[in-house]
Amino acid sequence: MQCGLVCPTPHASAGPRTTLSSGGGGHGHESALRADLTFADVALVLWSLGPVMDATATVAPEAWRRHLHLVLDGLRAQAATPCAQSRLTDDDLHAAMRALRESQRRR
Repeated sequence: MQCGLVCPTPHASAGPRTTLSSGGGGHGHESALRADLTFADVALVLWSLGPVMDATATVAPEAWRRHLHLVLDGLRAQAATPCAQSRLTDDDLHAAMRALRESQRRR
């Protein structure tokens, strides 16, 4: 099975970021990822690993692997339930990235 990541459009005005796609590209494979998963969702999942790694580094250095496993299980299509929150826009994601950089600079 192949999994494709559709990157953001070069210009935010060109339209909303497309969702991630998974599956065989029409080769009869079911999608492994939930249909509404976006690049921004994946970015937030990856950002969540840092604090978990920091908090568990001396107590349980491999605990982040369990966290990632549980989060990734939730991205599977068969586990999907409707989200009450709306997706992040490209502008929201970029603002969040700037805010993260700023917070890290202040440390």
